[in-house]
Amino acid sequence: LLTATVIVSDWIASNPDLFPYFPEEHPRPETERVTAAWRGLLLPAPWEPAEPAAPTAAFYASRFALPPGAVVRPVQEQALAMARDMERPGMLIIEAPMGEGKTEAALAVAEVFAARSGAGGCYVALPTMATSNAMFPRLLRWLRRLPFSKGESIGRDHEQRSVLLAHAKSALQEDYATLMRESHRTIAAVDAYGDGSGPRAGRRPATDGSRGLAPAELVAHQWLRGRKKG
Repeated sequence: LLTATVIVSDWIASNPDLFPYFPEEHPRPETERVTAAWRGLLLPAPWEPAEPAAPTAAFYASRFALPPGAVVRPVQEQALAMARDMERPGMLIIEAPMGEGKTEAALAVAEVFAARSGAGGCYVALPTMATSNAMFPRLLRWLRRLPFSKGESIGRDHEQRSVLLAHAKSALQEDYATLMRESHRTIAAVDAYGDGSGPRAGRRPATDGSRGLAPAELVAHQWLRGRKKG
């Protein structure tokens, strides 16, 4: 963890768009430069889920938009119960025939485990590019139905969740391509020169009448999906 923190800090500090060079006759205090860079980078805050306390049926209905009258399958009920009964997060293996709701059960378990362990995100691993592409829209629907984290992002009027489809041809996946396009913005220090004339960070104006940001504040953050970061 310490190594990762040092590496990421070095990448951020070495970015000339976030920390532009200044002539000696116009120095700026270090605190101002750091503040301008951090505002420009605008990293989404880590996921901070609260452990779900709702009854099993209500919990699944709220997360996966189950139709009226739908009944939670036994494997889904048992998986959530086992996750809640475990003293600490561990490995929970779910085996069931196709169509029994293993994906929904796994995501429900992930939410419980993340709340207990303090995990800041969720990694969904699949064996092929085709299965990853097919699963991605389902993952987005789940993310959009998650409640806001326990702690809101400081200084923002909304919460962002960063999403990454981590394979070489992810830009060809329609949903991810849309996410990248709608959440695109310039990564640069905000008012870096202190006079209002420097590069500024902000969302790219939307060209389709939308808000310029993906629904439910899901974003494919440019810096987090950059080279060697995915």
